[in-house]
Amino acid sequence: MKRNLLSSVIIAALISTSLVACDDNKEDKPATQSTEQAAEKTESPASSAPEFDSNTVLNQKLNVYIECYNTLQTAINRNVHGYADKLADFRAGPTGQEPNLSLMGPVYPAFISDCRNDIKRVAQLKPNFEPLDSAALAFSDAAPALATTINDMNKYYDQQDYKDDSFAGAKAFHKKFISQYDAFGPIAKNYIENINIMSRERSVNDIKATEQKEGKSIKYYTLLTILEAETINDGVYRDDFDVASVSKQLADFGDHIKQLSEKVNADIDKHRSFPGYISELEKFQAAVKKRLRRVRDKVAYDEHDTYMINNGNSRLVEGTHAAVVDAYNDLIDTYNSYHLEREF
Repeated sequence: MKRNLLSSVIIAALISTSLVACDDNKEDKPATQSTEQAAEKTESPASSAPEFDSNTVLNQKLNVYIECYNTLQTAINRNVHGYADKLADFRAGPTGQEPNLSLMGPVYPAFISDCRNDIKRVAQLKPNFEPLDSAALAFSDAAPALATTINDMNKYYDQQDYKDDSFAGAKAFHKKFISQYDAFGPIAKNYIENINIMSRERSVNDIKATEQKEGKSIKYYTLLTILEAETINDGVYRDDFDVASVSKQLADFGDHIKQLSEKVNADIDKHRSFPGYISELEKFQAAVKKRLRRVRDKVAYDEHDTYMINNGNSRLVEGTHAAVVDAYNDLIDTYNSYHLEREF
């Protein structure tokens, strides 16, 4: 499949701290300042009751918005990729010569109805968070139409109805699908961008509040390293990223991993889940170093690398952004599954 034909973004499952994983199809983002510097420049949340209520509402909204994006968009994306993989030309659609055009499974009606209802419910909570709330409502309004078409296409291909209509139905479905997909893509993109903006803002505030309350503790370094990983992952997306800036971020990241590890090892009996998390931090660190060296040293992809990249296996090629993303997603999965917050 020609991956550049699709504007896809998938984020991994996350918990209340809003840890977001992603894929390598992203808009260009410049390398940013270190997360620790950003935390230092961010005002800490006020301690008044209204601000606490505001933060609680934001948490409720983000958790719903992220969960709905994960479930509904992931199901849609899986089908879009499965469909596109089988087409010689994604935009032109089926020719009738494809050996198998079944998609990748249904977008469950429960995903559609639950997300629509849950998003509308939390979007009404006060205070409003714009443009996040509007982006979420737009997503919940646009996703069902594309999801329904995908389900209809799945049924059409699974029952092999194209054998009865000389692919007329397949071509009609494709025209409808492309129209809805093109309309939905920018809405989904705007939605995840707004989620990421608010999620990052909340995370930076959490880091600042944690440092004020308990100093540079295990919790502080855990929140800091996971946010630094996100910043670095975004920063090495383009092949012309600022090598000096990313090198500095990576050095700070390595120092913070070391400091976290020392604190964990000082009382390992109380933090038995942390070595696994630290291991994933170091694997991500290694993947970024390989990416950095390839770009810094202008190392070209050899014939085998190019073959792997062109066949959708970029994550298996050292020095690609996809390989960094793969390590980042493993890091997020580890954080979420280990429930490290129980050992802070």
